[in-house]
Amino acid sequence: MPRIASFADFELDLESNVLRKRGRVVRLQHLPARMLILLVSHAGEIVTREQLRNELWPEGTFVAFDAGLNTAIRKVRQALDDDSGRARYIETIPREGYRFIAPVRLPPAELLTFPKVVSFPPIPPAPNRISRPLWIFLGVTFLIVTAAGAWIAGRLAQPRPLVAIVARPLDSLEGSKGFPNISPDGSQVAFSWDGLGGAAPGIYVTSIRGGEPRLFTPATGHDISPVWSPDGTRMSFRHWNGLVQAVMVAPVTGGAPRDLAETDGYFVAWTPDSQSVLFTVQSKKASGFELWSVPAGGGAPRQIPTPRGLNPYDRFGYSPDGTMLAYETWPSSSEEPQIMVRGANGSAARQVTALHSRIYGWTWTPDSRGFVISNDSQGSKRLYEVSLDSPKREPVPIAGAAEDAEYPAMAREIHASSDQFELVYVNPRRVCNFYSAPLAWNREGVPHLAAAPGRFLGSTRVSDSPQISPDGRRMVFISNRSGFQEIWLAGVTGTNPVQLTHFASPEHKPGSARWSPDGSQLVFDVEELRIHHIYVLSIEGGAMRQLTEGADDTVRPSWSRNGQWIYMGSQRTGRWEIWRIPVEAGGKGPSAAKRMEGSSGFEGFETPDGSALLCGEHGQLWRVPVNGGPPSLLVEKGVWHGWWAFALGGIIYADLTAQKTGHPGDLPVLFYSFRTHRATALTSLPQRVVDADPGLTVSPDGRYLVLDRIDDESTNLVLVSTKR
Repeated sequence: MPRIASFADFELDLESNVLRKRGRVVRLQHLPARMLILLVSHAGEIVTREQLRNELWPEGTFVAFDAGLNTAIRKVRQALDDDSGRARYIETIPREGYRFIAPVRLPPAELLTFPKVVSFPPIPPAPNRISRPLWIFLGVTFLIVTAAGAWIAGRLAQPRPLVAIVARPLDSLEGSKGFPNISPDGSQVAFSWDGLGGAAPGIYVTSIRGGEPRLFTPATGHDISPVWSPDGTRMSFRHWNGLVQAVMVAPVTGGAPRDLAETDGYFVAWTPDSQSVLFTVQSKKASGFELWSVPAGGGAPRQIPTPRGLNPYDRFGYSPDGTMLAYETWPSSSEEPQIMVRGANGSAARQVTALHSRIYGWTWTPDSRGFVISNDSQGSKRLYEVSLDSPKREPVPIAGAAEDAEYPAMAREIHASSDQFELVYVNPRRVCNFYSAPLAWNREGVPHLAAAPGRFLGSTRVSDSPQISPDGRRMVFISNRSGFQEIWLAGVTGTNPVQLTHFASPEHKPGSARWSPDGSQLVFDVEELRIHHIYVLSIEGGAMRQLTEGADDTVRPSWSRNGQWIYMGSQRTGRWEIWRIPVEAGGKGPSAAKRMEGSSGFEGFETPDGSALLCGEHGQLWRVPVNGGPPSLLVEKGVWHGWWAFALGGIIYADLTAQKTGHPGDLPVLFYSFRTHRATALTSLPQRVVDADPGLTVSPDGRYLVLDRIDDESTNLVLVSTKR
């Protein structure tokens, strides 16, 4: 028989911690529900703060007791729609505790206690002693039954995994949306929007039921990362005016935002009492970022100690029940950031995750028993649940959740009248394809486009880093069209694409493939747990050969013209420079690599005659003699890593300066002549490229140019109803 306590329109199941009002479930987290059971079970009596501490936070639990108690009692009152000033259910006894004052109908007393042990008369001794084998059998049986019981109890104690029931788009706005955050009552979603289509960029708020979003922030800068205060009265966000990033706070009912402090990070968060805002600042004493807190009403910031530098590009924040603080940090320089949890009172932190792939956003679950994270361990970004009850285990996929999901957010409190609760995430979409344009050359040796660029080798995924073979018949490129980032080979017109590498892992991402002079091999870098190493692969098949290893980052390799050396970018001296290693020596020892004196940047290519290396950084291109000598400046600006290539007496390059500096406009494509030392404009293209990845190549005979462009880049917000 269920143990039900009744009062007013409510029924409280004392076994399952479920509260109902007129038969409908009122959502209440685990700890506030236990507090309500304790108060109801002692209706009419004062339950002291010390009793609450002993019952709800037993010895050995590290929490900020006052903040945790105040948060729990506030959530109980919210669930009951009670007012502390005019209490109908819970009365505050100053400096003592609380008393449940409403009439309660409790179940019979025998249902409130465990059954008493029944005493039986002593059993007469058996006429014969039990044999030793029988004693062993009984002992083993007892141990098996005990272990089985413990296993079953443990299974029952663990929360059921989250399941996605139904998902629907939350908006139909053009452009990019991000940084969603759900209001404490779960009725609204705040998010940032770039304002594509004529609207002002900034933070917008919309109902979870849909409808036209409204602009929350004045259009005076770039605002992201909105976060509601736990009491739902204010919102904090990060503001950038083009020069300074600031932590801002504004009332949700309207009013001018208040500038609280300068920040170097992306995200902000609230303390459980809604009185202060957390933010990150670049450390002045060590590498990494520090966590700080500033009063929401204004005042001096103070640092919140963390054992290691924080990840400034992801969330941090207190659990919904106010007892824990979670954040991301790097266990070591070669590992991905992991989620750490510590008590709100500053007790020792523990690592919760042990992932070998990146986290693309996370959020506390409403019951404070774990997190929902976005992770690409299976290729695409998917949603997983990480439980605090089983730290460092593999994340559990959320059944029914779609792929391509990042930056999830859940409401901190649960007020829905059913057993479902809402989750919102960002659904990113990026499609990059190749465009080819024929080139014609005049008598002065200057090219021009003979026709408009046309798309080829199209897909609905990302393709980049095109490189045409020395014979002009084939092209290698990087693509995630198989689900993971791999190297592909196709005919130069896009025919017969074939996958060359099969890493099939987010822990190994190949990139920047380059042909050997004879076209028989490829050299490329592979990102392995945030460190890049150089590999060589035969086009005809066979095992890959690793050229570099260890903790040094080695990137963007290229071949010498005689095929005997591999150039690569390395910062083993503390700055990016070009080094080279012999192809056959393997290059695994420090003595095998040679630094190119006078070089700079992380990408370099030998000139067609093999006499010099062209390299540079910050848009400049320098000529460095291979056999020694001072470097000389060739192009003062506009030549960026991955976006230039040799072309019959010069180079063709796409000037990404405007995109790099955040200014809109078309993308100029130019030809620089080694003979005249002049740059001539070829064409301009819509400025939609991924400037971090290589995206330009020219055929060896100079007859055509290939560029990589973004065909579609947008994000949508998706609302998911979930349950356990």
